[in-house]
Amino acid sequence: MTLSALQHAQAPRTTLSVLQHARACAVASSPYPYIVIPDALPKELCDRLVAGYPSLAELGVDTGRNNVRWSYPACEACNNPAIDPDWRDVIDYHVSRAFYDEFLDLFAADIVKRYPAVFPDEDALRGLRLGLREADSFDRADILLDAQICGNTPAMHARSVKPNHIDSHRKLFAGLLYLRRDDDDSTGGDLEVRRFRRECSGKGRARCYDGVSSTTAIPNWSSLSGTKRTCWLCSSTRWSRCTA
Repeated sequence: MTLSALQHAQAPRTTLSVLQHARACAVASSPYPYIVIPDALPKELCDRLVAGYPSLAELGVDTGRNNVRWSYPACEACNNPAIDPDWRDVIDYHVSRAFYDEFLDLFAADIVKRYPAVFPDEDALRGLRLGLREADSFDRADILLDAQICGNTPAMHARSVKPNHIDSHRKLFAGLLYLRRDDDDSTGGDLEVRRFRRECSGKGRARCYDGVSSTTAIPNWSSLSGTKRTCWLCSSTRWSRCTA
């Protein structure tokens, strides 16, 4: 560990961070580096976020579409006075240098191992210029950060939002924070971590997955340690100049 990494690891963690309870020993390595963090945020903050969740009308979501993913970017949320202050604070932190450093405390070694030609050491990662997605450009930044409020429109008939897929190669990392309401007793919607079957390659890979064992698969979020408020975060397995 470099001196800079040690200094970051020793810094106090804000209660706004989804990584405040994360530990490097909890990072799984197969089929790619990722971490699952039950009760990622303090209950009091989660309760305020659920209570202050913005209306779909405020976010401009077309609720007439069936089970469609929508996203509201940080560049708009942080400047919209109609968004609850707790939401703006949480979003603002997760597009900051402090959060990026927290992410590197967990995943820098894996990124350097996977992309040594791009990032020869951890200092190369910590020295990247950060910007805000949809507000800045790659002329002034090496990585554009975003922290979105996301959801799906109501499901009026059965439909899968996203089948087996590989995330964008333009992302260095991605994460999800699930904020289920206490009275949400719905089932399904599992996030499944999968790997390619060995015999598959090229474009056909997107249709050729093996399930992974129950020790590395992520079940329905409500069954994770009895919590409905869980964070999942991973580093990319195929990177090019990116957003995060």
